[in-house]
Amino acid sequence: VKITIRDAAGAVVQEIAAAGAPPVVAYRRSPGAPGFPVGPYVAGTPTTAFQMPQTGSATYAGFMVGVVNNAGNVYGGAGSYQNTWNFANRNGAFSGTFDGRAYSGATQATAGSNGQTFTGTFNGGGRTGGLNGAFFASPTDASKYQAGTFSIGNNSAPYKASGVFAGQR
Repeated sequence: VKITIRDAAGAVVQEIAAAGAPPVVAYRRSPGAPGFPVGPYVAGTPTTAFQMPQTGSATYAGFMVGVVNNAGNVYGGAGSYQNTWNFANRNGAFSGTFDGRAYSGATQATAGSNGQTFTGTFNGGGRTGGLNGAFFASPTDASKYQAGTFSIGNNSAPYKASGVFAGQR
């Protein structure tokens, strides 16, 4: 399977080759405004509580893609995603890049989720952000993928961004 991510102008942002059934990433279009991208989203087969590994660890590597508002200049951004996850402790170490800046932080299972979903915070270069994600299954590996959403900055910051990430082990 090959996934091609394009920006609003149709230019290729990133191409990903993956085996199995990875989470799908696409740009959603605003109703009534053909061709106007609202933002990216992810979809896939969520890992069930029964399927979640209880031991071991895995490194998930992939991409981040989203929309940036840099002091009123709006454009598409992209970068890398990596999360080394400990299934027994239900936490991980995040590192990634987005829009030319490096970020790092910690992730942890969402309370009551049996580790199927997680949250995290990160920082880099004077900016802070957060992410919310989940595990997704392939036909042969119940926890093959991680995918979710991220945001950087807040409404009062001159630089703000939001988008999606996806990674596979």
